Amino acid sequence: MSGLESLEVITSMIQKTKEASGVHSGDGFIVWGWTTVAIAIATSVACFVTRDAHWNLLWWLVPVIGFPLSYWVSRRHKPTITTYTGNTVNKLWCVTGIALGLLGILFWLLKMPAIYIMPLVLILTSIGTSTTGLIIREPLVTWLPLVGFCIAIWMLSLFFAGNYSFWSLAGMGVAMLVMMVIPGHYLNHKYNVKK
Repeated sequence: MSGLESLEVITSMIQKTKEASGVHSGDGFIVWGWTTVAIAIATSVACFVTRDAHWNLLWWLVPVIGFPLSYWVSRRHKPTITTYTGNTVNKLWCVTGIALGLLGILFWLLKMPAIYIMPLVLILTSIGTSTTGLIIREPLVTWLPLVGFCIAIWMLSLFFAGNYSFWSLAGMGVAMLVMMVIPGHYLNHKYNVKK
């Protein structure tokens, strides 16, 4: 084998590794994004129709539905190879998930109004999604989550001004759609088209 043929084989292997590691890479964003959007719609409608804030307890369905669904999808689409990038992204979301879980537990233990957790969840997930975009070098995944971050700041300003409204709940759904669902579908489309 000549040097040129060797280089072509190595280049081909690197390209195949990149493509294989990207297939289904948006699944986590899609699962958690759509789960949160669905719960946001259900909570918004229930709170708006009944004028009862107790419907905000529906937000606890996000992890109840998200974890089993995420586990099922990850088992269904197991990656064919393990990469440093994939491991780094998985660890990032493990830490982010633990932080979100601790946030929920602290809010519950301290009996803090649950409505304030939404902007904090948006801030953490937007940072996690943007960081993922930086790690995988995808500008769309890096920059779209800033919409979620801005919506979180808007929600906080409403809450601190005492203007909590139905639109705050809807803002959570819109933010997750833009910062998780769209990047998830984008990643899956990008890598599945190349197959």
